[in-house]
Amino acid sequence: MADPDGDPTVMQSRWDFRAGLKWHEFVDEIHHGRGPLAYDTYAPDGTPLTGADVRKPGSLSNLAGFLLADRYVRRSLRIAPVTVGLYERVHELTLLGALGKGWRRSEARWAIEHAPGNDLAVTSFSDTAQRSAANVRAHGMAVVVESHGAGTQRLLAVAGSVPSVAAMKTAVATLFKTFRSEFASARDRGRPAMIGVIAGLYQRLEVLHAFVDGTSRTNHLLLNKLLVENGMYPITLKMPNAPCLTVAEWAKVVEDQVAAAEHEAKTMTAIPDDKPVADAKNSILPYERGFVTDSPDWLDADFPSETSDAEYLDDDFT
Repeated sequence: MADPDGDPTVMQSRWDFRAGLKWHEFVDEIHHGRGPLAYDTYAPDGTPLTGADVRKPGSLSNLAGFLLADRYVRRSLRIAPVTVGLYERVHELTLLGALGKGWRRSEARWAIEHAPGNDLAVTSFSDTAQRSAANVRAHGMAVVVESHGAGTQRLLAVAGSVPSVAAMKTAVATLFKTFRSEFASARDRGRPAMIGVIAGLYQRLEVLHAFVDGTSRTNHLLLNKLLVENGMYPITLKMPNAPCLTVAEWAKVVEDQVAAAEHEAKTMTAIPDDKPVADAKNSILPYERGFVTDSPDWLDADFPSETSDAEYLDDDFT
């Protein structure tokens, strides 16, 4: 499936096919509650929640930012190339109203598994967690075990610190340059090869973990931009932490999700009308509740004329 004329309108239609919950529910159940759609003090219909019904704080503003980022990436299809500047703007939108955002310099850590005990040894975790740890190390990351409360320990993946924001931007630009080179040859080998290269970029970006927070959300949108621009449908990742898998395993995850999305698109008779997201668009995006009090001037402006990341690289980036 391809768009020989590169029509952005066709791409936007494909981007929208999984409207509502099926598309917007970026899911990272362990680390982000239930993703951006885990409402906090409001129910999906906008009524206040009380007592045990109140969910994870801050998630409604996460949803607002994610919807804005979704809208921005949708508008960028075929118009704006993947550059460090675009990557940074998408990230800014995903975390509007959040304090922990921006380019990362210090270590980034996330849990592979929690387990009882105080052995502080990788071998005290499940076989699955140990395999994940081995894959994380194979990607060049560190693995540590630390105490996490009384009688509990956790196995962590660690992305090392970087000397400066400029160094991180150069690292991202280098990944984008490598991707473009690999993708140019993958086009001639068919869709599986294209998916493999796109999945590989996502996985490398996850290993790098460029931002303080919201890295997986940003990478998820970038992944779907590349899929849709190359004739495929957007996917929803149920497990975004790609470094826990081998390169081949992660490529298979993405390929299977692309196939499932294509099958769903062919069998759908109508796009579902999901009330929670409809309410979010109607009441959050105009900022009536104050969760997102301001939006960047560039949100609805023409895209910058940047077509390369040459300023971050030693050689011309074309």
